[in-house]
Amino acid sequence: MMDKKTPDIVGIGICTVDHLLSVPHTPHNNQTMRVYEYLHQSGGLTASALVAAARLGASTKIIARIGDDEDGQYIRDDLNREGVDTSKLLVEANSKSHVSVILVDENTGDRSIITRWSTGAPIAPHDMTQDDIRSAKVLFVDDVTDATMQAAQWAKDAGVHVVIDPAQMFAGSQPILPYVDVPIVPEH
Repeated sequence: MMDKKTPDIVGIGICTVDHLLSVPHTPHNNQTMRVYEYLHQSGGLTASALVAAARLGASTKIIARIGDDEDGQYIRDDLNREGVDTSKLLVEANSKSHVSVILVDENTGDRSIITRWSTGAPIAPHDMTQDDIRSAKVLFVDDVTDATMQAAQWAKDAGVHVVIDPAQMFAGSQPILPYVDVPIVPEH
C-alpha cells in the first residue's frame, strides 16, 4: 500500500473489477460469438482516471469502499500495481465488491455494461478528512453523494480544482456543479 501524503489528484468514487470483452458486434438474443480480446482489470470512472493519471506521472489517491471478497483484494492489488495510493480504500466486512462485464463493439467502440453493484455502504463524509481533500491539487468525483458534496465544498474553499465525470444523468449532477471547475460531459 502506497502512502503518499500529498497526492496531486484524490478521487472519490466507485471502483470495480472489470471484465472487458471485445466482440464483433453487440450479440443478439441467444447468439454465441467469439471474443476478439479479453481484459481483466480494475475499473470504474474514478479508479480508471486515477490509474491514467498515475501512468502519466501524477501522484494519486483513491477514497472508496470495497468488499472483503476476492474481487476487493484484486481491486486493491491492481490499483497498488498501478501506483495509486490505496490507504483510504476501505474494506467492508461481509460485502461484495462492484463487478462489471463490458462488451465493446470492435467496429463502433460502443459499450454495453452489465454490473453487479457492491453490497457495501457508499463512502460517507465521516470516511474522509478535510486534509485528505485539501492536500491535493485536484479532486475527481464520479457521482453526487453526501461525501462528494462535502469533499467538493472543502476543495473549493482550499482552491483545489474539482473535476466530475458523472455516472448519473445531468439532473442528478446539478447540486455539485457550483463547485466544479471541469465537467466531463457524457454524450447523453
